[in-house]
Amino acid sequence: MPILVVGLHARSAPLELVEASSISGEALEKAALTLASSAHIDGAVVLSTCMRTEVYASAEEFHPALGAVGEFLAGLAQEDPQRLSPYLYCYWDQGAARHLFRVAAGLDSAVVGEGEILGQVRKAWRVSRTARASSAALDALFRAALGAARAVRSKAGPSRASWSTAGLSVELAEAKLGTIEGKRAAVVGSGELARGLVRRLTRNGALVSVVARRGSESASELARARTVSLVDLEALPDALVWADAAFFALGGSAGQFGVEVISKASPLVAVDLGLPRNLDPSARGLPGVVVLDLTDLSELARRRKEEMAAWEERAAEALEEEFAAWSMRHSRPEAMAVLARLRAWADEVRRSEIERYEKRLGVLDERQRKALDALTSSIVSRLFHKPSVLLREEFGSKAGERLAEAVEVLFGLREPTRRTDWRSEVDFELGSGGPLEAASPGD
Repeated sequence: MPILVVGLHARSAPLELVEASSISGEALEKAALTLASSAHIDGAVVLSTCMRTEVYASAEEFHPALGAVGEFLAGLAQEDPQRLSPYLYCYWDQGAARHLFRVAAGLDSAVVGEGEILGQVRKAWRVSRTARASSAALDALFRAALGAARAVRSKAGPSRASWSTAGLSVELAEAKLGTIEGKRAAVVGSGELARGLVRRLTRNGALVSVVARRGSESASELARARTVSLVDLEALPDALVWADAAFFALGGSAGQFGVEVISKASPLVAVDLGLPRNLDPSARGLPGVVVLDLTDLSELARRRKEEMAAWEERAAEALEEEFAAWSMRHSRPEAMAVLARLRAWADEVRRSEIERYEKRLGVLDERQRKALDALTSSIVSRLFHKPSVLLREEFGSKAGERLAEAVEVLFGLREPTRRTDWRSEVDFELGSGGPLEAASPGD
């Protein structure tokens, strides 16, 4: 059954809209159940992070499912669907699968390569499965995407820890403090991001205090596992007076802290990572208080983009290999037959050209022969990657039939069955998304 993805991302939508659509805790399970109960949706998984809210739905028909998800997101953000629509991005079928693969591998994150997203994707799927809101198609896709993400990290190598959200957050504070070593840092929250912050801060030599609600099991475990102190959330004002830096990482249900909570904490560098924001925006005007938020984090991530280019290139190539292997296993037999003939023809040309130039190349040892074979095979794979993706995505439609015929005729795999005016008849979308795809971030 095809998969639909509709989402809202801080990269292409106002932060206020992303903030309003953010959901967590029990609301996440309720949202998945609400979507799955729609007449047009077979199953749903809702992914909500500090930068995005996405709905993954299995459905037979694209437009009815898109309408149902669009109305749901509009209700979540308490916005008119017409106002929200320009900020939504959408993928369908193979495009949706590819998007999830990219998200899970950290290639669609504001901080490319960050590790938190893998756990967030796994948690979103687990919540939906526990609530019995998922479907067999979604289960298979999420299982494959999580496996591919692990394989990508193995092939591409580890990305620098400072490229994680926690690492960049600490770096933001250090830009104002000079160094975090020896400084006192309060981490407000006890979730996955808070754990990452504690790890980074203690590794960098900071004195850390975790501020969380009394009786929080996750906070107690964090305090036991690390050499950090534990402070009840009610004592937050005192904890902020003690601290040189504070990192707010409470979930969307926490609400905002007013100016009075932070008014006596001067000097203080406060990094607000909450969505909705944990701190009242007017706190920026307090003397001696520097407030940084997700906008500042995105800007730092943008400056780091160039540094990340080499890792991203390796990871993207590894992801394409994983996605191509998965897609081949799930493509239609007819499409696989055309692809097999195309690949066989290309490999035959490759081998014949190597033989033709063998005398000019001189005597090659075994290592050089293997290197030449690997190089030419890689070139062929990359040249035929896009045609392969399009054949799999479009096969079964009229556009797909024309595309398959065009490929076979152009590469001499068969004679044309009739005279064809390709300029007038080959008129199909090369993208795999729906009508909102142009608004999609990250691709």
